Amino acid sequence: MYIYKNMAANAVNSENMKGESRGKKHKFGSSVTTIVVLLGYSLGSSDFWKFPFLVYRNGGGSFLIPYVVTLALCGCPLYFFEYSLGVFSGKGPYKVWDLCPLYRGCGVSVVMLYIGYLITGSILRCWLIEFFVNSFRDPLPWSHCNNDWNTEECRDSTTFQNFKNGTVYQSHLCNNLTVNGTANCLVNGSLINTTVIKMTATEEFWQYSVLHLSSGISDLTPVVWRLVLYMAILRIVLSLIIIRSIKWLEKVMYFTTFIPLIISAILLIRSLTQPGASDGIYHYFKPNLLTLGQPRVWLEAALMAFYTLSFGWGCIIFLGSHTKFHDNSFRTSIITPYLDALCPIFTGMVCFSVLGNMAHTLDVPVTKVIRAEMSSGLVGFASALSRLPFPQLWSALFFFSVIITSVDNQSVAMEMAVQCIGEMFPNLFPKHRRVTLAILTVVIFVASLPTCTGAGVYIFLLNDWYSCTWLSPILELGQLLVVAWIYGLDRYSYDVSLMLGRPLPGWYRISIAFVCPAVVVVIFVTSILKYVPPTYGIYHFSSLSQTCGWLSICFIFSPIPIYIAYSLSTGQGHWTERLRRLMQPNPSHGPCDEQAIEKYVSYFNVRRRYDARSTFLYNMCGRSSTVSEETQNEMQELNRANC
Repeated sequence: MYIYKNMAANAVNSENMKGESRGKKHKFGSSVTTIVVLLGYSLGSSDFWKFPFLVYRNGGGSFLIPYVVTLALCGCPLYFFEYSLGVFSGKGPYKVWDLCPLYRGCGVSVVMLYIGYLITGSILRCWLIEFFVNSFRDPLPWSHCNNDWNTEECRDSTTFQNFKNGTVYQSHLCNNLTVNGTANCLVNGSLINTTVIKMTATEEFWQYSVLHLSSGISDLTPVVWRLVLYMAILRIVLSLIIIRSIKWLEKVMYFTTFIPLIISAILLIRSLTQPGASDGIYHYFKPNLLTLGQPRVWLEAALMAFYTLSFGWGCIIFLGSHTKFHDNSFRTSIITPYLDALCPIFTGMVCFSVLGNMAHTLDVPVTKVIRAEMSSGLVGFASALSRLPFPQLWSALFFFSVIITSVDNQSVAMEMAVQCIGEMFPNLFPKHRRVTLAILTVVIFVASLPTCTGAGVYIFLLNDWYSCTWLSPILELGQLLVVAWIYGLDRYSYDVSLMLGRPLPGWYRISIAFVCPAVVVVIFVTSILKYVPPTYGIYHFSSLSQTCGWLSICFIFSPIPIYIAYSLSTGQGHWTERLRRLMQPNPSHGPCDEQAIEKYVSYFNVRRRYDARSTFLYNMCGRSSTVSEETQNEMQELNRANC
């Protein structure tokens, strides 16, 4: 025990000498600040585009029910699980797996996942910047149909254009429009005759002015140079923001977190005064029993719940590592996920009240008012802004606030990636932190250039459909199994008692060990059985594109088995001995609070008497009958000493 205690103390001192110590790591100033930062990170642009789109596609209230059910089952326990791992260890998503080195490849996968997200997801911020820049035009270009890009089927809020016999128009995808609404459209590289649906002015602005849609994902024309400029500005701004690490978040996020919500509340009040808004709200909350019984609705709602709360992405662990050791993690893990889950529901209300008004204006059902697919939310908000007094002012404020929120999200992701690289190569940090940041910025910018073309939306949607959706539940499942069944929930419960003065609640124990893993497995199996290829409007992704999507999942997940194989092949002794060592915590693992280290080491030596059966019984009952009475009494005494 004395030797182990010295090993742990030396490991901590060694980290202090390198400037990456747990004690010297920047900590948020208060619990309120911690909640604001966590909320600001989670409230990304997806709340304004992805959530309304999925609700719209899956029948309104039929989507909300499984979304709320998933949050009720897994929200608070999973949030506390990830958050407490970071708070206890004071380490990021790579070094936190000192608790089980076997799973350290998960840290590499998380970094790769986020770098892929930064490469393909940054274009959404550029599209928002395009909306922001055009907000200063009078009239707003998405409020009327008199622009160069508008087509004959365009409709604005004041006109109801009819098709004219023999009219020929040109757009990016279709031509030779006829009186019955059919046209020759370029789909997957082939001309087909199809029905053209009339679109609002806002939707046409999105499709033809912002996206500049090409014929498919392999058609990288045209190059939209202003998007390239926006991308360069975005990358430079993000690098300047995090050049001084995460300290800026405490002050900035008080502004950037709440401004979009305040403006959304104003938009909701304004929209509710318009005719037809109640129809949109009714469609939003009314469940369709036929749709509710479809597995796809439950699957997409569960995946959206994971996406909303950012489970499996590593940033909750990362932000937890910047939280004070004795912060009330239970309170934080209850308040934050509920607020985070309610925010997209609230923004969805705003969007659907606007859609109801648009449906009333165009005299069509709410389900037929928009054809912009993934952009339903953005189109709805832009339309609402154009109806307010001083629309330029409100549009500029709204899109600026959403851009800032998106920048918050990407800044945290970028900082996490930089710190994880530093954890992987500690000899290079912190001396070469800025060089690493500069290299990573250039790499992401160059790799993002294909998204600044007419194929950008296809690339964005492909990555979002595969890597960003599938990998987080898979990585989260691995984390749950490692902590619950290898590290042990008895040890994890004691870690919690060191931080909070009380052990892990029974429901959290059951949820982490059984309920949440079961939910994730059901999500994964259902995803495989009910797999549907991605589409964008009438465009269907080719088999090659779908194969690339699946390969991206395998590539990002590959560091986990590769690290396991490498560690087992290079260690000393028989492979079973190497495996056993990899399943035990490193000597450097422990609490980031120096006063708690001695208690942790004492418990660690007592807990070593546990076996697999003891772990199962503890996870199930909270107490193991296979461990000697003396050992259990020792553990209870240690728990009472903390509580």
